[in-house]
Amino acid sequence: MIELLVAALVLDFQRDQIIGDPEEIRETYQLSCAEEPLACLALEWGDGKNGLEAAGKAVAPLCEEGSPLACLIGGWAVSDAGKPEIGRVLLERACDGGLGRACVDLGGMYHHGHGGPTDPALALELYRTACAGDDARACRRIGLLYQQGLGVPTDIERAQEYYNRSCDAGYPGGCNSLALMLHLGAGVQRDEPRAAELYQSSCDAGMIPACGNLARLYDEGSEAIRDLSKAAALYEKGCDVGNAIACVQAGHAFEGGNGVTADRARAEKAYVAGCDGGEVVGCSQLGLLYLSGGEAGKAAEVFDGACDQKAGGACLFLAGQYVEGNGVEVSLQTAHEYYARACDLGVPEGCRVTAEDCKKGRGVEKDKELAKQLYFRACSLGDEPSCKKAR
Repeated sequence: MIELLVAALVLDFQRDQIIGDPEEIRETYQLSCAEEPLACLALEWGDGKNGLEAAGKAVAPLCEEGSPLACLIGGWAVSDAGKPEIGRVLLERACDGGLGRACVDLGGMYHHGHGGPTDPALALELYRTACAGDDARACRRIGLLYQQGLGVPTDIERAQEYYNRSCDAGYPGGCNSLALMLHLGAGVQRDEPRAAELYQSSCDAGMIPACGNLARLYDEGSEAIRDLSKAAALYEKGCDVGNAIACVQAGHAFEGGNGVTADRARAEKAYVAGCDGGEVVGCSQLGLLYLSGGEAGKAAEVFDGACDQKAGGACLFLAGQYVEGNGVEVSLQTAHEYYARACDLGVPEGCRVTAEDCKKGRGVEKDKELAKQLYFRACSLGDEPSCKKAR
């Protein structure tokens, strides 16, 4: 029963980026409640990832009393709350208490250096123990180590072997990793049709990244596999389950009519979801959509927020609005400030215009020496017109 409960918790909190059936998860909690008090608590935590913070607080006393399951949940919660060093300690307690899932997650922390230094050798040891016990997720992790050459010599053949083992055992993540290898031809012969099959099976099992990978294959693959209509549908599906990058791609599809009928309202909705989900490219695209639709004031608001989130392109676009008085009052000084921010964020045009401002005293005091330095920077970022002026 404990294995079923752990599997339900993993799906509930989306620890493997897999969307589970809420009714099935709740049914597992109800069935486990008589044997495991934590299952009873789980019925009160709220929905999915949003309930993890409450769960961590609820189980903290039980972890202190020695419950491995409580320590596992607590480890997830504090790690997601920005305290991975405490999460590592709690997962170690859960692993020492015999909870296999905790050992795999602890291996992940050593693998990626979350909460402390990396230790690929220890990660491999934890993964191998779990994989030998038929933990398909751990088998996939071993494949990653061999593909990346971390703690072991790079060995693509063995990586593929472990991905196959994980996939054959029914873990969607293993199928997704194998598909990605075949999709990109990463050390193996490229096989787009087989990659599409594997992505599809993983996507059907609820794995969010697999749906996005399949969409990209249909969007950017060879002529034989490309299908923009399928790509758009998958991007929208990914957006519906909270994948911000998929939202941006769905917005592109609806704005440009790529594989679907062009639909500005649906493009806006997708860009808003991507922007709200933390994908600043979505914010910039939303601003451009507003600009093209004559809603310059709304565009300025969106660009300003995206610029604050270090989207250099958004800073550049907003600077242009201040130069032209488009949706905002004309202000060469404010425009200069936004061009300078774009430059600081690595946008070559921002550096070139900031240099011109300094050279001409436009919105700022003249400073020919600073202008020359900015032209050099713009040139180093690939701006050819600036290279001539930097000499």
